[in-house]
Amino acid sequence: MDNKIIAERRKTYLIGNGVGTVQSIEYFNKESKRIVEESVELRNTNYEKIINSVPLMKEFYEDILTLTKAYKTKGTESYLKDEIILLIMEQLKAGEKFFYNKEAREHTNWWQWEIGIPLRINDIFILLKDEMDRTLMEKILSTTKYFQPDPRFSGNNPVALHPSNNPLRVSTGGNRTDTVKISFLRGVLLEDENEIIDSLEALPEVWEYKKDDELKERDGFYRDGSFIQHGSIAYNGGYGAVLLSGVGEILYLVGNTKYERYLSRIENFYEIVDKGFEPFFYKGLFPDFLNGRGIVREQLFDHVMGHRILNSLFLLSVNSPEKYRLKLGKMIKREIEKESFYKYFENENSVFFYNEVKKFMDEIEEKDFSYKDQLIICNNMNRVMKRTEDYALGISMHSYKVGNYEAMNGENLRGWFTGDGAYTLYDEDLGQYKNYWNEIDSHFMPGTTEIKMNMENIDAQRNSETKYIEKKLVGGTKFGSCGVVGMEYTNWNEKLSSKKSWYFLDWGVLFAETDITGTGEIYTTILNRRFEEIPKVSVDGKNISLDKEIEIVAKEIEVFGKKYIFFKDEKINIELEKNNGKYFLKVWVEYGLNPENKTLVWGIVTDKNKKYEDILKENELEISKDEISLKNADKIYKINWQCEKDNKAFCEIFEKDIKVSEYIVK
Repeated sequence: MDNKIIAERRKTYLIGNGVGTVQSIEYFNKESKRIVEESVELRNTNYEKIINSVPLMKEFYEDILTLTKAYKTKGTESYLKDEIILLIMEQLKAGEKFFYNKEAREHTNWWQWEIGIPLRINDIFILLKDEMDRTLMEKILSTTKYFQPDPRFSGNNPVALHPSNNPLRVSTGGNRTDTVKISFLRGVLLEDENEIIDSLEALPEVWEYKKDDELKERDGFYRDGSFIQHGSIAYNGGYGAVLLSGVGEILYLVGNTKYERYLSRIENFYEIVDKGFEPFFYKGLFPDFLNGRGIVREQLFDHVMGHRILNSLFLLSVNSPEKYRLKLGKMIKREIEKESFYKYFENENSVFFYNEVKKFMDEIEEKDFSYKDQLIICNNMNRVMKRTEDYALGISMHSYKVGNYEAMNGENLRGWFTGDGAYTLYDEDLGQYKNYWNEIDSHFMPGTTEIKMNMENIDAQRNSETKYIEKKLVGGTKFGSCGVVGMEYTNWNEKLSSKKSWYFLDWGVLFAETDITGTGEIYTTILNRRFEEIPKVSVDGKNISLDKEIEIVAKEIEVFGKKYIFFKDEKINIELEKNNGKYFLKVWVEYGLNPENKTLVWGIVTDKNKKYEDILKENELEISKDEISLKNADKIYKINWQCEKDNKAFCEIFEKDIKVSEYIVK
């Protein structure tokens, strides 16, 4: 009985009540027409273009699943049409015959063979079990079991591959939730209770907290809100979102069934959501600096990622205890109501989510959805985010346990500087980062200091798969909504170093970089901002022309109402470029050839009422070789660059000479 309940819930998840919305019908009609037309070519060429292309294999099964959903959705042109179900069966048989069978060998990307394809096959059979020839279903499911037999492991088959040359390994994080889901739904389809139970018992490991001082097998969640995948990459988005989705789906499916008892310590996961997902939302988006190499995926920009995570949170809420359900509901409603760029109901094609989320929002009576002024510091993944009602700003760093960036499978090949103290700024321009990472000049990453050189075709990765930059002095601490963060920085080829510090204050963010020393021409990027039209820029109160590159001495730049200030007159470079119909404004500071011990102090002013002169008066900065401190009102923010030698804290905050917060590097 419980197996049938789970199967019916999965059907509901996939196609809702079976009656399409205007959006879903339009989507399914368009996609079905394309799939039917392409099937003719595939059939006529014996599927030759798919056989050697793993991405096309996955797309092949995605298309079958889409066609199956259209076949099962009332209102579509494919609804219960004989020719459609015949085509689906033909395609399933062709896949089994030509490329996805037990005689095939993994190539190109293990994930497609062991996870991507099996996930889609399960859902096809969930929807078609009543129409499906059981012999064919069992044959194809035996192939998925051949490639992915045990939810605890990846690479557990005779023809497995992996870039590390060690295919057999424990599956972790988002991959573990996927392998669990594969075994779980396969068990439901085959009515194999042992496989169902074994899969569920393999899931709680993903919500067990990792230890802060663990340097091996770092994948997982940490109590400070960090999530690591691939050993050293910040991934609350991407793999973290996959993990959240998988857990949400499974909890939705097993809620109030006999199988629920096999998921132990689930309370941990609600706490993880509160620490590792909620704080990073901003007006519907989920930030790219937590999405690893996925930042370059055009169809998965920050608002789409936020949308998907909201759906996962809804699934999590369905069978959750009332206190968690209410909290999740407030979060979901807040983000949907604040989203003005990628509106939820205009972009949701799933009948299930469209209808159920709308009903859920009506249940939430909360009226006030303002963000409280908050600073989030995640030292285990070297990420920081300041969130207020008016803006959010994130900082991405790297260290002896966090990679500078990840490039894999041809993705994010130009992510060289994204972990070098780069900042992302979210404000009223909510579409700023849609395909931003593919369009900007990646040599000018806002907030970074680099060597001027052509980086194209250079692999600058320093992470767990290559070799870390062995710097421990990276991290920060906070008191209330303000805080201090520091990074002892060495670049990818170890020919440039500096000491970076950030102060998150009531008026904005202060950037202080000292001991800038390097070989070659060194520069710091202040901003690299995208605009739909030529922006208005003023320097020290005077409008400037942007028809050519400008070198000018300045203490304050204003761009569309946002102020960037320097704590002393600085010679800056300004350039406007046009790319793909957009305008990119770059501002940077140059230090010349082979600089030694240079310093740059600047800030982003977010309080529009604050004047330059007042900021200089109210913020006293003291810099020495071993320490940097900032006095602001009655607080002092300190960074001790010698803390490892004298066993003191790295970052400290004092209020009226009393230490109120500290961060000790481990």
